[in-house]
Amino acid sequence: PVAHARLLTGNGAVYLARDDAEPLILRYDQLSLELDADKVSVRPRLQLASADLGQGHLEAVINPYAEGKPLTGEVALSGLRLELLQPFFPALSALTGRINGQGRLEGVLAKPRYWGNIELTDGRMALRNAPLAVDEMTALINVKGDQAEISGQLKSGKGGATLSGAGDWTEEPKLVLNLRGERFELRQEPQLIAEISPDLHFVLVPERLDLTGTVRVPY
Repeated sequence: PVAHARLLTGNGAVYLARDDAEPLILRYDQLSLELDADKVSVRPRLQLASADLGQGHLEAVINPYAEGKPLTGEVALSGLRLELLQPFFPALSALTGRINGQGRLEGVLAKPRYWGNIELTDGRMALRNAPLAVDEMTALINVKGDQAEISGQLKSGKGGATLSGAGDWTEEPKLVLNLRGERFELRQEPQLIAEISPDLHFVLVPERLDLTGTVRVPY
């Protein structure tokens, strides 16, 4: 048996429910889903065009007859607006940037694994009730299945900081981050303006965050 189906919709929206708040509305210009199936595989293809969500493409090949339903595929996303996530972080007064990613999928249908890059460009953020604002922020995450390498750059005022680290979710999820900087500016005008040089090490596992390191205040 051979089957082909196509769904095309335009000028729509996706509503994401939030606790104690209005739903978050994500609008799109065009969304298409195509599905081909035969006695060997099922092949879905998804295309997204949106001013808010960016341009997205996903194509996969699934074997529904084998144990675990193995899959392979490719995925790409460009231009996702980071500010869409700000409503989920009430402690932030500002959050902007663009997220791009491209890679391949492998694994089984219940647990697909991603190999590829996720990149943040033109980032900016500020805390609502703390003297911390990042004027420029970039980051690159290189994902290899159940592991990831992280690097980034942050600038605030005349100073900056570098971010490096790794994540591993082979078994218990674990995230290790290092933040090192010089003359990174803290400000909440007009109450406080200061510069710090951090050298911090973070280890995050479920229900625990370990923080070690030093923070110098240069004169």
